Amino acid sequence: MTGTLAGFRMPSYQQGISVAGYHSHFIDKDRHHGGHAPDYRLVRGTVDISVSSDLHLSLQRTPQFAHADLDGADVDEQIRQTEGG
Repeated sequence: MTGTLAGFRMPSYQQGISVAGYHSHFIDKDRHHGGHAPDYRLVRGTVDISVSSDLHLSLQRTPQFAHADLDGADVDEQIRQTEGG
């Protein structure tokens, strides 16, 4: 399958704001299929690396988000389940 694989690495203290560790997503060249890419084999491609220390976080402005309980004690476990780890 041909497409774009984009990944990043976040430090452990970012867990809960983002996903700590390595995280990658894939989108096919026609932009019809994609999603999390926890495991893959690159047969051929080009690798570009960017080093950045900036984090820009945009939050929703809905009443549901404003009242959501985001301080749950099981945030790490929820992220692991969502990410398949």
